[in-house]
Amino acid sequence: IDADFDAETVPVWQYEQPDPGLDAIREAADLTDRASRLLEQDEFSEASRLLSQAGKLVPDLPSIQFARAHLHTMYAVRWRSRLSPETMRQQHEYADKAAQKLRELAPNDPQAEIVAWTTRNNLAGDVWRTDRAASRRMRQQVLEAANAMLERPRLTDPLKAEIYNLRA
Repeated sequence: IDADFDAETVPVWQYEQPDPGLDAIREAADLTDRASRLLEQDEFSEASRLLSQAGKLVPDLPSIQFARAHLHTMYAVRWRSRLSPETMRQQHEYADKAAQKLRELAPNDPQAEIVAWTTRNNLAGDVWRTDRAASRRMRQQVLEAANAMLERPRLTDPLKAEIYNLRA
């Protein structure tokens, strides 16, 4: 393609060479995918190790935060009968922290917002044991956020279903 531009002012060289960060992103994405598959097999320790590796490579990759939120939520659900209330709450706090980071990294992604508010709702359930007023406030925030999400244009039916489930 013939392009008329000043090679002195347009840094074409940046686009002619491979992006040095791309390999790290690919490796982090691969580690995250492997961790997600391990979660399906309840291999929480190994999945956590892989996510830590991925996070060292690319700390701000949204899929890592999504997988971290999923890891802590699934751990709490899987071992619910064996965990103390404090450990359950801690797992939900870790999930909530990862989900809020996901929401920061992907502010326009409705799925990220659903994950963030779902983990907050789970945490509100744990808070209920010790601080019912705080739990009610958290659940009210979740309800208000779900209602606001439903006002967005172009939501797919699966996303709407998740939001309605969150409101329930």
